[in-house]
Amino acid sequence: MQREPLRKAIEWLEKRQDQEYKYWDASSMNKRYPVGSTQERFMRDAATGFAALALAAAEPERGKRIR
Repeated sequence: MQREPLRKAIEWLEKRQDQEYKYWDASSMNKRYPVGSTQERFMRDAATGFAALALAAAEPERGKRIR
């Protein structure tokens, strides 16, 4: 059984994942970028990569199902 903080972190990530396209959104703390810009897409890609890594580390069996 998972520890409570880990379970809450996983729930937090799952609730914030875009339900249609499955990415995690992110914004820069330093600057607002135009919608659809390369910078905005980079932030989204980075957030999605980190979220996926966190989920894969927390739930190794989930990663096996995706492949």
